[in-house]
Amino acid sequence: MSVLPDNPHDQLLDQNVNPRHWPKLPYRESYDFIAIGGGTAGLVSTGGAAMLGASVALIERERLGGDCLVTGCVPSKALIHAVNSVHQARHLNELGIKTGSIEVDFPAVMENLRQQRAKISYDDSALSVTDRGIELLHGTAQFTSPNTIELNGETIRFKRAMICTGSRPRIPEVPGLKEIQPLTSDTVFNLTELPPRLAVIGTGPIGCELGQSFARLGSKVTLIGTRDRVLPHDDLAAGKILAEEFTKDGIELRLNAKTERVSKSESGYKIEGNSDGTPWEIEVDKILVATGRLPNIESLNLEAAGVAYTEHGVTVDDYQRTSNKRVYAAGDISGQEKFTHAAYAYAEYATLNALAPLRMFKSSKRHIPYSTYTSPEVAHIGPTWEELQSRIESLDCYSEKFTSVDRSKIEGAALGFAKIYTERGKDKIVAATIVGQQAGELIGHISLGLTANAGLEKLGLTVFPYPTRSEVVRKAADQYMFRKVTPLAKRMAKAWFRLMK
Repeated sequence: MSVLPDNPHDQLLDQNVNPRHWPKLPYRESYDFIAIGGGTAGLVSTGGAAMLGASVALIERERLGGDCLVTGCVPSKALIHAVNSVHQARHLNELGIKTGSIEVDFPAVMENLRQQRAKISYDDSALSVTDRGIELLHGTAQFTSPNTIELNGETIRFKRAMICTGSRPRIPEVPGLKEIQPLTSDTVFNLTELPPRLAVIGTGPIGCELGQSFARLGSKVTLIGTRDRVLPHDDLAAGKILAEEFTKDGIELRLNAKTERVSKSESGYKIEGNSDGTPWEIEVDKILVATGRLPNIESLNLEAAGVAYTEHGVTVDDYQRTSNKRVYAAGDISGQEKFTHAAYAYAEYATLNALAPLRMFKSSKRHIPYSTYTSPEVAHIGPTWEELQSRIESLDCYSEKFTSVDRSKIEGAALGFAKIYTERGKDKIVAATIVGQQAGELIGHISLGLTANAGLEKLGLTVFPYPTRSEVVRKAADQYMFRKVTPLAKRMAKAWFRLMK
């Protein structure tokens, strides 16, 4: 994983979250609650169980904090913050602010990334966890029966268990690709030198975020995707806007592309592929693969526990319970949305359902937004774009561009839009997409509306400060109110005006 043993910040990170200093043998023979995996879901579930007074153990074999802390949200957003700062600095002349040449010190950028990650690691540290009454254990656990696990040769009984072992990057079956050990989200933050030429295979959120970041830092980036657009599961207009921005950033897009072969060359690596029947080849210095993730289920011996699973992960019901009534699961391993906040939300409900006398908390009642932190950001909540298109005849769509929002125009960041889908003829919100600066912050308004069962009418009545970007939500909601002003309503109003004294 993305940790350098000779870097002082990574040494601090390891000191905080690496379990090698923890006990390898359990404190007791039986626990009320055991979580396998110390990422977000494991930390949330054990913290909740300990708060309720249960005897709790958390087992981790690598590092607390999981992907989010070490190889996901934290390092990637630290990198993106640096990238956005560089991009803004290069455009300060447009505001009348004169600057000299803007240079990127890539090793210093990565050093800052590691420093920020080490600081945040205190929140997930062993000390923080044990202070909450959780017993930490180091090793690889596997089930030996429906209510026992084995850890380092010792058998531990449990009343309830939570599987939180997460996922790992998937490397596609392309001849020669695995042999060269390409970069993934697990290793890309190990880089200390900027690759002059970088190929990114995959046009989903991770590929788009990292591809744009490296391009703006100075790499010549080629973005390769199998579909006809970037972010293929998001709004069609969002993908078009991003593609245009990527082109401005100097990114070469190869879409509808099949990567056929990878091999070493004199100056790096050669990639051979085919796009719409036309063969091509490129040479690069590094290859980054971002083509999805695989669940970490191999070492768990799920058959012994009677836990059903598929290639997508452990199968759970609406209460996060597996086919074994004693065992629950949350996070990437459960085959649900692969976001840190989703792992948090589902683990919270799973823990309550596991330990309460009655299962009361359905995961389907939670509304999970997400954001892709490109520039502009792409945020969404509700059914996917494809699902919305299949239901489009039963929906209304209220759309507003940021060009109507004064704050966005003032700051030269008016690219993008907000779309809110409702049930046809009603204000009940079904889904929303926001594309633009800070879209990830703005989608929270829609998430709150969905959770509180507040429709567009309530959003339209909400007073947002002026001038802020949040006005795009209010303006979209206003359109619902404007549609109520029908010709009949106007005639009735005019009749009243004539009678007014």
